[in-house]
Formats: sequence, structure tokens, C-alpha cells
Amino acid sequence: MLLPGNVSIACITPARRRRYRPEAGLAGTVCLVVLALILAVLVPASPAAALQPGNQSVVVSDQPNKTTPHVLDGYVSGFAQVGDTVVVVGNFSQVRTQASTTILARTNIFAFNFSTGKITSFAPAVNGEVIDVLAVGGTSNQVWIAGGFSTVNGSTQRAVAKLDVTTGARDTSFKTPAFDGRVHQVMQRNGKLYLTGRFNNVAGKPWPLLAAVNPVTGAQLPEVRLDISGPRNGGALSILRADITPDGSKLVAVGNFTVVNGASRTQIFMADLTTSPTSLSNWSTTRFEPLCNTKFESYMRDIDISPDGTFFAVATTGSYYANTMCDASSRWNIVTTGANQQPTWIDYTGGDTITRIAVTSAAVYVGGHFSYLNNPFVGDAVGPGAVNREGLAALDPRTGIPTTWNPGRTRGYGVYSFWATDAGLWIGSDTDRISGYQYHGRMAFMPVTGGFAMPPEAAGQLPGTVFAAGGAKDDKGRTLPPASLVRREFSGASVTSSSNLSTNTDFSTVRGLFMLDGKLYSARSDGTLRAQTFNGTTLGTASTIELNNLPAFVADLQVMTSMFYDRVTARLYYTVSGSSNLYYRYFEPQSTIIGATRFTASNGSKFASTRSTFIDGTRIYFGDTTGALTRYTWNSASGVVVSGTGVVVSGPAVDGINWAARDSFIYAGTAP
Repeated sequence: MLLPGNVSIACITPARRRRYRPEAGLAGTVCLVVLALILAVLVPASPAAALQPGNQSVVVSDQPNKTTPHVLDGYVSGFAQVGDTVVVVGNFSQVRTQASTTILARTNIFAFNFSTGKITSFAPAVNGEVIDVLAVGGTSNQVWIAGGFSTVNGSTQRAVAKLDVTTGARDTSFKTPAFDGRVHQVMQRNGKLYLTGRFNNVAGKPWPLLAAVNPVTGAQLPEVRLDISGPRNGGALSILRADITPDGSKLVAVGNFTVVNGASRTQIFMADLTTSPTSLSNWSTTRFEPLCNTKFESYMRDIDISPDGTFFAVATTGSYYANTMCDASSRWNIVTTGANQQPTWIDYTGGDTITRIAVTSAAVYVGGHFSYLNNPFVGDAVGPGAVNREGLAALDPRTGIPTTWNPGRTRGYGVYSFWATDAGLWIGSDTDRISGYQYHGRMAFMPVTGGFAMPPEAAGQLPGTVFAAGGAKDDKGRTLPPASLVRREFSGASVTSSSNLSTNTDFSTVRGLFMLDGKLYSARSDGTLRAQTFNGTTLGTASTIELNNLPAFVADLQVMTSMFYDRVTARLYYTVSGSSNLYYRYFEPQSTIIGATRFTASNGSKFASTRSTFIDGTRIYFGDTTGALTRYTWNSASGVVVSGTGVVVSGPAVDGINWAARDSFIYAGTAP
């Protein structure tokens, strides 16, 4: 993980590539042999999944639905559902049901009954790849399709069409203008059907990459237009992927371009859809300006906006280049404006492509042909912090750290389609094994049923109980044995009572403590991070958390002087002996994975003398070497104490209590 504000941008000599990467271009024929050659030089098709709500309260199951059909060649690039009928599109020629070995001919589009898995007679004739599909919605029994075709059912219809899901008939009243290139996506918002892709002209007039039509008639809407130009590396001008906020106010697009409406916008821009004509938003970043491997016209691969419209996530390819945005996923705020925008987090694969990304309320799903995540330091190797994830992963939206969701899939080129619905996650790809090598031909549905909720992260609160560990004496001046905790009832302003608790745990080697969801986490002087249950009186057996080869963190654990966890940002903060810095790493409580990168949050003399820290929402408490406890206002977003808010609330000079322990923590039982 890398916070961009803490790094410099640098392009270095590329690492030697071990896996061939597809280049941007047109998809080829459906023959398996030819397709394999084509995929070596092509970017995958782009589905319309981004516009589905995805209001999932859980991370989806790692076991796919058993009744979905199989696509036997090519790849699947999009899904749409009308009632109980699911329409599947892509670049393929053969399908079959899960329950039968009978092969059915279907060229680039077919439909099946979701409840039974039975393939329907829906089989419109299209003469090219179908990249995208979107249900018309309401009471309509229709879908829009988009792609690289020029005829539908024998009649001329270029790039976009509207079809009846039962009969496959084309709606002849939907007449779009002529596009001179592929349409990658269809997105419906604001009573408009937005179209993006690789076209430069619409109806014979210059109209690059973005257009809109009337969703009923197909008539072009002239107010939706931007001047997009400047392709990179001599490649084709294109919007590879785009998404629109749920309220229809903004569009974010990624692709091969560098100029929008005369302003510099390299590979990414945000448009304001509330104006007429469409205008360029006051949002920009330079983070995608550095080159990755020059064989990629654009190293952007996908973008998806969160269901609440507050942020979006980006997926890239590009080969390993330290401190760039290549081969990574990243999160970006939508509500901020201005130049030089920076991502909230970056998760690196260490040199392998992320082809698709989908944001739900519970997770950020990534798919591609990566083998590792949390791997920022090396290319095509297992670096410090790296965790294995074969082609699929679910990340914590706060940090980009992987959860335990790890179904795995044969990687191939990668995932060509994510479609996150309220019921689950559709996955379209070019391979046929998922979740322990179960056979699922190029498509799978992972339901929310059988998934898991992220932990509540109950962190305790004040007034409440605060425990101090490793102090020499208790609050009455009596010498404490190393297996003791001092229990203090603390209002946030004063200690109301205290007592001693004898335990089965030696705290003399503790270097830091925090508690979450009924578990006590401890940094130890031997360089381990441990977790054990604690119910307020009894400690369970401690287990050692896997640190995934992080020697720098091991060294920090050995010399920590305090530690606390901020559940708002999922950051594990700590101070170390001999330093005036407050450091942090990302920490995922659900998977107990530690972020590979250490960041410096702030600097100050108080951190050099810190010997005890705990946090209560927007208030943070520091116990120092003198034994004084000072309360500050805490800014979670920036990770700093608010200047001028320090108040000494306890200590030898206040109430005779000494907070200079190994560390202190607020008791946090399991959530009810």
C-alpha cells in the first residue's frame, strides 16, 4: 500500500517481464487458437457493470452458484438481468448448460433463466464482438447492447442496438447515428443513454469518445460532447472505461488521451453532467502522467464509483515501476476538487495486471492475472508484505488491504467483467476454473448468501474501563508483578476508581497494546504481533499474527513505545523509542494483514516521550515518561492531533496516577 502524498513520482528501468501483456486494440474472431493470439495484443472488452447499485452489506461468498451455464470459448465481457433472464455478452461461439453436455451455438450473446440455469432461445445474430449490455429497466423486456458489430439480425446497425430479451428482435424504432468505431459502454442516467468508446465521429461529425442518445428513439443529444485528444504512444484515442455517479452529476473516464477541452488530463478526467453542454470538472491529477511499459497505449484498465458516490477506484496494468500507478488498484475521492489530486490508497500487485475493479458497500473487488497483492517493493517476485491472491481479491475500501476472501481462479488474461448487484457478484473472464478449480466456463456468480460481514471493530469508548500494562507500580504505589494489569474506570477527564488484575500473561515484554472486538493485540519485544481474547478478567491463549515477511515492521515492533488503532481509517499507529515521529501502517482486522508500507503521520516532541496511547473517537490520550496523561482532539482523516487542544487530565501532579506503562488500552468487548 502506498499513500501518494508520501512518495515521489519516478519512472525507472522496467523490470524484466515474465508474462506477456495485452495491448489496446480490436478483439478478434472467436476461434480459440486465434483468440489466444489476439489476446496477446488486445485490451479486454468493457462491461456496463459499474452502473449497478452493489449495495451489499457483506463480502460475497467464495463459492459460485452451481447452476450457471458455461461459455466454452472466447471470453465473457458483460451481464444484464431482466426479470429472471440473464443476458450474457462477449466474444464466444459455444455455450452449454451446467446440467447438459449438449453444445449450443451462440455468437457473442445468449440468455438463460437465472433460477434454473436453462439457456433460452434468445439468439440474435450479431456480426462482431458484443462488449457491453444494459437492461432498459422498468417494465421493458429489452436490453441495449454495444460493441464492434455493424449488423444485427441481418440489418445494418452499427455499434449500438436495442433488443427484445425474449425474441432477440431488434427494436427498429431505436435508430442511433452512425459511429465510426466501437462503443465500449452504455450507461443510463438523467434520461440519457451515455455512450463511450473508440469512435472519433458520430453521424459524420467530429465527436470523440463520448456521446449520448435518447434512450427511446436513439436520436443524438448534442449537449453531451467534450473535445478529447492527444493519444499516448501513437496509439488509438479511446475511453476504455467510464462510470457515472448515482446522482448522475459526474462522469469519470479512463483511457488513452491527454487533453480534454484544451486542458491537460492524462488518462483520466472527470466531467460535469449537470451543465449544458457537458463541461470538464475542476478535478485533475498528474499521477497517471508517468509512463509505464511503452507497449501499452494506456495502462488504465477500469474505474468504478462507490454506491454512495463519494469515491471511485481505478485498476491499471503497465509493468512494475516503483512509485508509479502501474499494476495497481487505487482509491480516489470524488468530493474533492482542484489540481494535483492524490489517491487515498494504492495497492500494488508487484508487476501483474488488474483488469477489472468493482466497488460495493462492503468491499472493493479486483480481478486480473495477478498472483499477489500488498506487494509494492519488487516486480515479478514476492516482496515484503506480499499476500497470495490468484486473480481475485476483495479489499477493504478504507485501505486497499485484502480481506480473507480468496476463491482463486485460473488467471488467463484476467477478469473481463465484474457486475456487482445487490444479490451478488457476476464474474466474466477467459478461463474456466474458480474456487478450488471448480469448472465454471468463463462466467460465475458469487452470491451474497454464504458471504461474510466485515467485523464491527468495536473499539470501546469512554466513560469506560482503561487497562494499563507493564507499569512498575499500581495506583496505590505497590509493586506490580509482570502478569498484572491495572484496571481504571475512566470518564475521559478523571479516574474514578482503580484495581489490579492478575493474569496468565507476562506483560514485561509488551511494547504496545490495543483492543478490538474482544481481542487484545500486543506488540512484543521479540518482534511479534500477537492477539488473544480478553473478556475483562481472563486472557485467552495468544496467537502470533503472520507478518508476511515484513522485517522493517518486526524491527519497529521490538522498539515500540505505544500503539493504537483508528477504526475510521483502519490505520495502526505507533511510536518508537528514540524517534519523535508518529508512524502508521494499514491494518485489516478481518484478515489481520499488515500494510507493506510504513508512513509518517506527524512529528513532535510528545511522540518521543510517549509511553501510553489510547483513542476514543475524536479524542486521543497520550501518557508520557513523566506519567502525565494529556488529552487532544484527534483528526482521523489527516492523522494528526489538533494543535492547541492538549489538556492534562491525569498524572502524578494531578491525581497521583502514573500513566508511564508499557501501554494502555480501552476495554473493547465483542459487539452485542
